[in-house]
Amino acid sequence: ALYGSFGDREVISMAQMHSIYSGNTQLMANSAAMYLRMTEKVPGQLLDTAQAGDAARLRTLVHQCKGSAGYIGAERVHAVAMGLQHALEGHLGTGEAALPEGILVQLRVLLRCLAELMERLRTDTALSGAKRG
Repeated sequence: ALYGSFGDREVISMAQMHSIYSGNTQLMANSAAMYLRMTEKVPGQLLDTAQAGDAARLRTLVHQCKGSAGYIGAERVHAVAMGLQHALEGHLGTGEAALPEGILVQLRVLLRCLAELMERLRTDTALSGAKRG
């Protein structure tokens, strides 16, 4: 249900990417390749941090994930990460150590969206330069 609520968000908005990079397809491809390289270990880091129960570190990682997604027009990852970041900020204010189930559900949705985004960046013909990058 939570994943479905982000269905109106694009995995990656090519229109937004064109706007960010002024239509420069080489910059777009290079950015996609850099995003893939930089994000490769992020899912594991998110899981490890959640399993350790480190909400503050998880919030930092999610914040970074949100920001980098914004630079490539990854609307779905950006939106999910924003919601998770706010939930983590609220949780940090409670003083409770254990991460609540709602946050873990949001984290699973973020991981799913990250996997979709990374696959799209690897296979999208409009970003084929990223494969060579």
